[in-house]
Amino acid sequence: MEWYWILLVAAGAAGLLYVLFSFTAAWIFSRRVLYPRGRQRRTYDEMRSEQQSLEHVDFTRYERFDKECFRLPAAGAQLSCVLVRNPQNTGRREKCVILCHGYTKNLLACVKYGYIFYDLGYSILLYDHRGFGESQGGPCTLGHLEKSDLSAVVGEAKRRLGEDTLIGVHGESLGAISAMLALEIDDRIDFLVEDSGASEIRGFAGQAFKTYAKISPGLTLPLVSLVWKALVRVSMADLRPVGAVARSDVPILFLHGRDDRLIPAEMCEELYAAARSPLSKMVIFEGVGHARSYHSDNRRYTEIIAGWLADVVPREPCIITAHAGALDTQANTLESLQTCLEFLGGSCVEVDVRFDAQGVPILTHDAPGPGEQPALLEDFFALLQNFPARVNLDIKDPANLPEIQRLGGEYGVLPRLFFTGISALWAGIVREDAPRIPYYINKLFPGDAAPSGDELRALAEEIKRLGGVGLNTRYQSASREMAELMRANGLLCSVWTVDGEADMRRMLCAGVDNITTRRPDVLRSIISENNHNC
Repeated sequence: MEWYWILLVAAGAAGLLYVLFSFTAAWIFSRRVLYPRGRQRRTYDEMRSEQQSLEHVDFTRYERFDKECFRLPAAGAQLSCVLVRNPQNTGRREKCVILCHGYTKNLLACVKYGYIFYDLGYSILLYDHRGFGESQGGPCTLGHLEKSDLSAVVGEAKRRLGEDTLIGVHGESLGAISAMLALEIDDRIDFLVEDSGASEIRGFAGQAFKTYAKISPGLTLPLVSLVWKALVRVSMADLRPVGAVARSDVPILFLHGRDDRLIPAEMCEELYAAARSPLSKMVIFEGVGHARSYHSDNRRYTEIIAGWLADVVPREPCIITAHAGALDTQANTLESLQTCLEFLGGSCVEVDVRFDAQGVPILTHDAPGPGEQPALLEDFFALLQNFPARVNLDIKDPANLPEIQRLGGEYGVLPRLFFTGISALWAGIVREDAPRIPYYINKLFPGDAAPSGDELRALAEEIKRLGGVGLNTRYQSASREMAELMRANGLLCSVWTVDGEADMRRMLCAGVDNITTRRPDVLRSIISENNHNC
């Protein structure tokens, strides 16, 4: 045989082997991505152990949360979900952040991020992507089906928390890709924190071949695209988060590690350049690898998110709480409460609560005298069913709090209740006896003097330790510093009893979250006219 025929046969054989090798690599890659097994699909125990050892995540706090665990049907899958309601939302518009984990992980990988948003006053909803954790169904499609899954989760969050709930999303890696693609099909997402997402899937797959398989993507990548399209019914070329970002007005915070070898930082820069919202922002963490920004500096990571959200999410308006006996009515009577409820609509009313000798909750500031028959809390709850208002239950003694929680559940008003009048000594009783009702910690300052910054910081730490949602104090001691420091610690600031117009304006300028007043009509007028001249 002539030498050139030998070369030709050898070249053909080498080419065939290269095609077979490339097709095999493409098939194995596609199958491993689509149907994760073993270490690619970690159990909750494995993820918990990893997060504790590598990220130093404290799961005891997560375990103490009052969680709603459920399964959500979504396009052939059953998604395992966990909702943690934030009691700070009591009396105001619900806010919820949905947390989307990365490839090979499960919802426990998002607990550390959940703490950030929970401490900022958001309810959090974690879920396992299809094919991961305890979710059933598949395959994993790198965002194609996952974007629809996320949309289903958004819908479920609004169903459970209310249609007007503000929805944010935090996504890491696969979760970030899915979230960006979801922007094209769901306009209910109000903001997105995107950590280590890719601008387009085809380029990401090629980078993965080069970095981890040490294989040139030359022929392999087109074959992967063919296999992918045959198995998933979608082309990799069509999965382009950068296109979804370019067509969305949703503000996005882009976070990425400069030394990311799986999804290069240049992809993040491409995404940021495509973002339309002027509120979008990009932060590159120098010397950091893939999805390791939080690990590299969790304090900075948290501060970046908190600062950005302060610019992106409008601050909730101050809540007007009608003091017992407001609008010149007789305090703690059903007639008074009906008058206030009809006037306020969806705001808040206050009642004083004690218990009679049989443990029945009654509406009264002081212990009733002989022959007095205060109104029953149960009768007020029956009345409350006809109004959307929240209720501040000012507890005068904690003798039988389980009965209040029981009645709240029976009349369907439990999510609208919160306690004030709770001292540091009573906080443990409330947590034990009425764990589903949030509470403020009451604090009086000597001579109604404004506390120092150091005192406020110590107080904020104490309130968090006691499990309170915020501080409730006399308005004379309140200041802008107090309101801002409480807010910086994820707490609310409530003041009582503010009846003078000048004092109302001062409290509004201080930025407190709730004002209890006997003159809700005057306060409403000042707020509606924006007439507080800060």
